[in-house]
Amino acid sequence: MSGMAGKEVKNDLLENHGRKVALSYIQRLSEAVGSVVQAKEEAWSYAPPKEDSQIATVGIGLDGTCMLMCEDGYREAMVGTVSLYDSEGERQPTIYLGAAPEYGKKSFLERLEREIERAKNRYPEATLVGIADEAESNWKFLEKQTEEQILDFYHASGYLGLAEKVKKRKKCGLGKYGLKKHR
Repeated sequence: MSGMAGKEVKNDLLENHGRKVALSYIQRLSEAVGSVVQAKEEAWSYAPPKEDSQIATVGIGLDGTCMLMCEDGYREAMVGTVSLYDSEGERQPTIYLGAAPEYGKKSFLERLEREIERAKNRYPEATLVGIADEAESNWKFLEKQTEEQILDFYHASGYLGLAEKVKKRKKCGLGKYGLKKHR
């Protein structure tokens, strides 16, 4: 049920369990559980992998998306990953973080920073690599935390597609004038 919307939970409880529950109760209960989890989350930490293979790279992923929150307008939901890679480039365990939409990203970035610090302390010789889309705020954070940064595949491939179009226009004789006109 954790992946269901409130109305789906309400229908499921009625159809499969014979329980008639108000939607407002489901929403308040979900909010209360979420608050408890968030309050305890700071004390929780992920167990490191049992077999400590040689970790050569720590990949830090960061992304967000704006969500319409009815009367509150738009807020950004955030996701992050701390992925471990061995010297062969094989992915080892990954820590996944997520945050419901909030005003700003402060609490989420603090949580991600704690996980990054744990990885830095556990694997001091590893290269830290940041990966994100082109959102400037993500890069400001990642540049402070990582030694190398990579634009994610989806956005990079979009730029490559654009470059290919530019290349074709030049071959057609449009040159720099055609490019200015079509920007």
